[in-house]
Amino acid sequence: MTVYRPVLGIHLVETLSHLPARQRDHLIRGFNWIAANIHEPADSTYRDGDHRLILEKRYLRWHVSYWLDGPVSEVRIVGVRAVK
Repeated sequence: MTVYRPVLGIHLVETLSHLPARQRDHLIRGFNWIAANIHEPADSTYRDGDHRLILEKRYLRWHVSYWLDGPVSEVRIVGVRAVK
């Protein structure tokens, strides 16, 4: 079984740096959970401008958007937003 790892873009790293430590830790655990459980179905999906399949999954109080980069076994985290 292939092990996936989460990868964040610089804009997301900057966003996380402004969150309180507890929220940041929860999100990082969520990213790792998503990467370890890619077989779990997404809550929703859509296509981005490059026609990649973006998956969205809720983790605690957050919606996490990501796409699977299979050739390099990475989960590319592209967005996080708080659940209202």
